[in-house]
Amino acid sequence: MSNGQTCESKKRPAETDDMNGEEKKLKLQEKVPGGTLLFSGLHDYQERNSSPIPPNCLVYSPHQFDSLKGIRITKVSSFCASFHFFALSDEGKVYAFGFNQYGELGTGNTTDSRNPTHVEALDDQQIISISTGRHHSIFLTSTGSVFSCGSNKLGQCGQKKSIMTVTTPQLVQLPDKDITIKEVACGADFTLLLDDRGRMFSFGMPEYGQLGHGSEDKFMETNKVEFSYKYAPCEITQFVLKECEGPNASVEKTILTPPVIKRISCGANHSVAIDEDGRCFTWGFGGYGRLGTNSTEDEYVPRLMKCWHRITGQADRGVVKVTCGHSFNVVETVQKQMHYMFGQTSRNKEANMYPKPVDDLQGWNVKAFACGQAGWVCVADDKVIASMPSPGNGMLGMGKKRNRQRHRVLLKP
Repeated sequence: MSNGQTCESKKRPAETDDMNGEEKKLKLQEKVPGGTLLFSGLHDYQERNSSPIPPNCLVYSPHQFDSLKGIRITKVSSFCASFHFFALSDEGKVYAFGFNQYGELGTGNTTDSRNPTHVEALDDQQIISISTGRHHSIFLTSTGSVFSCGSNKLGQCGQKKSIMTVTTPQLVQLPDKDITIKEVACGADFTLLLDDRGRMFSFGMPEYGQLGHGSEDKFMETNKVEFSYKYAPCEITQFVLKECEGPNASVEKTILTPPVIKRISCGANHSVAIDEDGRCFTWGFGGYGRLGTNSTEDEYVPRLMKCWHRITGQADRGVVKVTCGHSFNVVETVQKQMHYMFGQTSRNKEANMYPKPVDDLQGWNVKAFACGQAGWVCVADDKVIASMPSPGNGMLGMGKKRNRQRHRVLLKP
């Protein structure tokens, strides 16, 4: 496929085929009660590489932004490689703050925002989900349309090749007008979409095979490695099973019938998907065990994980949900009140080549989970539990001297 060219998508039968537009809209909408957003950590992203970071750029205790007083927030969106954030109100308004060098805030300019700013360009859309990459942002509407803004240099916004920067959210053209997207996820420099028929589409930087199209699409030009970026959504059509684990797994593989995918998540350079049968597929950069295949080899198409027997009783299924961090993943399975991690949370810690229990979460009823570059935060029972390396630069919200694993409340009813 040439740069900027779209792929034809194959229709699959699904229960949503006979739905009209209004029914799809109601199905995609999720009613969530709003709360007060509290923030802690770095708030001046021009200083993110300073050593040490100036104290006036850090918030060590939970802080409420004046610009959000009286506004009920239902969702907060960011990413392990992002320095920008979004908050979604119960009225469907989008608020953006953080780094904005490439227009990733969608506010029509490239000025950083230290306080949440209303993204007026999205007022005509009912936004239900937001995902962010390193320098781009993706917005999902209640009707299944997708908008993007930020850097499009690597195709990560899904806009035309001639467009390098998008400062105001623009519609992403899908391969077929009948496609209804129900979930979006961003890697550092690529984007993954999931439609209501269980099909996945990706675009952006193809390095490491993270787009799932079968190759890295790289070539040599003037003695330098270059990539054929994908500037439009292209369907992921190939899924494989490799019978043996470890470095020699590439010797034997079976092409699988494309599954109906139900959930997706992206790390910086890898992706994970779960199908309707609870099977887990991983692809992209394989370093540090983040693909859970007991190998560090990259995978260029989604590969079925077959390591769950001791956890779920079935070798290739039983996975309910997965949340990707930068180089690791946290997985929820049919095993209640248990979570499992594979990959590496930080350079000085062991790399888990296959899923291992997160001991600190045994017995907790986890309601929501988020992963960052080197740690995670979850809502469990009536607590918010965070685990991050020290120093945390105020990210735990527990004061200047309490940087290690602690509890904190981010969103109160």
